[in-house]
Amino acid sequence: MLTIANGFGEMRNLEEVCRDCDYREVGCHSKCRRYKNYKMMIGAIRKKRDKEKEYFDYLRERKLYKE
Repeated sequence: MLTIANGFGEMRNLEEVCRDCDYREVGCHSKCRRYKNYKMMIGAIRKKRDKEKEYFDYLRERKLYKE
């Protein structure tokens, strides 16, 4: 049975219909209301983080930036 991660930490069977958009395709997320809301929320969090200059803290935590 073929399964795929759906972007929310869940695994779903490709034979099942997506809860939001009724598509069975792998790339159905461009049509999902739930996924679009998730992406908008992540974008808002990133903008807020960048405005508050917490971006470098994030990079330091990930060890991508060294002083």
